Amino acid sequence: MEIKSINVAVAEKIAAVGSKIAIDTVVDNLVKTEVNRRADALEKVLKLHEVTFREIRKVKPDQVTYNLDGTKATETYSKAAIDNNKKLTEKLAKIEKAVVNATDNNQWSDVYNLVKGGGNVTAEKTDDAASDN
Repeated sequence: MEIKSINVAVAEKIAAVGSKIAIDTVVDNLVKTEVNRRADALEKVLKLHEVTFREIRKVKPDQVTYNLDGTKATETYSKAAIDNNKKLTEKLAKIEKAVVNATDNNQWSDVYNLVKGGGNVTAEKTDDAASDN
């Protein structure tokens, strides 16, 4: 087959399908972009979950009392340590809720907000929240 006949065949095929192939390609590319965006956000939030979980495990009693012989009598938490643990536990719960909402209910706004806000879910909705559906 000559180059000229190949070019003619290509031109005839393009004319036959019209803009359908171009439209399908654009749709596929946009879907791929959104899937990648969601996967990236979900991956970042799962890493945030892991880091937060490790931070919770690091919370230890920060006030120690000793007996006269030098043995440890009691270990307790200061108010600051209790507040920090509570804050981390709430953060972990928000992360878990955001992941469930995204994966089960197709509501990605909290995941995007967590990624954008460095781990804090805010009441403010972003432009990303409008594109959940």
